[in-house]
Amino acid sequence: MKNETKNDLEYEVIKLLSLSDNGLFYKTLKADHPSIYGMMDYNMINENNRKESVITEMDRYLDFDTIFNASQRMELDHKLKNLKNVHLDRKQLKISKLRYEHTGTGRLERITFPIFQQDSKGNLYAFLFYSWSTLKRMNGASYIYIFVKHNNKWEKLSTVFVSIT
Repeated sequence: MKNETKNDLEYEVIKLLSLSDNGLFYKTLKADHPSIYGMMDYNMINENNRKESVITEMDRYLDFDTIFNASQRMELDHKLKNLKNVHLDRKQLKISKLRYEHTGTGRLERITFPIFQQDSKGNLYAFLFYSWSTLKRMNGASYIYIFVKHNNKWEKLSTVFVSIT
């Protein structure tokens, strides 16, 4: 993929989230950030994915081992464990401004830049960590969303519940 095409695809996935108008932090989380350290791992995601309700659905939605072959799983795990910080471009998002600190009112939202993996059938999957917290971090939640692209449209495939505060 060309860089501009890849970035367009990444912002396309970010726009699938219901972001608050001025709550998104200006840069993405990297793999060693304390809130996601150890969570962006293929085995953890595969074991804990759910389709809709991460609280009431006890059985995982699907087994990613049936979608990705061994080398694709290793490649995806490597991508997940090597996430880098990316400064977000507000102009490519549907929000009025980005947050630079955790002050003021409202919730602060943090994400990772989407990670993409293709399966052997050519289907494209996107993995994206999302978390939100209130001003004093009194409450919040974290999830990993998995999307799949069908007929040039992204669909939410499953959700991995990470934490609640």
